[in-house]
Amino acid sequence: MKILIVDDEAGVRSALAGVLQDEGYAVDTVESGEACLELVTRQAFDVLLLDYRGYGKSEGTPSEAGLLADARAARRWLAARTGVAE
Repeated sequence: MKILIVDDEAGVRSALAGVLQDEGYAVDTVESGEACLELVTRQAFDVLLLDYRGYGKSEGTPSEAGLLADARAARRWLAARTGVAE
């Protein structure tokens, strides 16, 4: 299983990657949404772990509504990219 970790904090990326690699997972890390989008166009991943709005350079305030909006946007993007119906 191949996992991509997206977080603007190097310590978080490193800690998560270390734990997952110790469990035998292949892990890549990037520091931004832009870097994530660039990487996922070149490589396939089974799991994405990422921050949500309100932290780092993103806009907005952390909330359940924001998390749901981000999840829906990610689902639309993945559906369009893979041709799978929402």
